[in-house]
Order: sequence, then C-alpha cells, then structure tokens
Amino acid sequence: MPDGDRELLLNYLAIGIHPPPPTREELLRQQFEKDLAASRDQKQRKANDAARRAQGKK
Repeated sequence: MPDGDRELLLNYLAIGIHPPPPTREELLRQQFEKDLAASRDQKQRKANDAARRAQGKK
C-alpha cells in the first residue's frame, strides 16, 4: 500500500475509534434544544396545575 494511502487509512481508523468532540455550534444547539424542552415542560405543568385547580372549584 502506498505511504499516502496508508496514512489516510490510519487517520480514518483513528477517527472511527475516537470520534472528534462536538463543535461549539453543536454543543450550543444541544443546549438550546434541552432548554427549549425544559421550558415547554414547565409551561405544560403550569397549565395542567391551573386546570386541576379550576376543576376543583366547581
């Protein structure tokens, strides 16, 4: 195998074993999605609590 091809293969295998860490943009996107889901859950819980209180006042 030519030296250039061997080097490419070794680099490919090294990355396959240990993938590169996520980029800053990926980390920010993941954090945004997590925060958005938490916000939606909190709003849903508040709406459910208000509905339960309203039902109890009949």
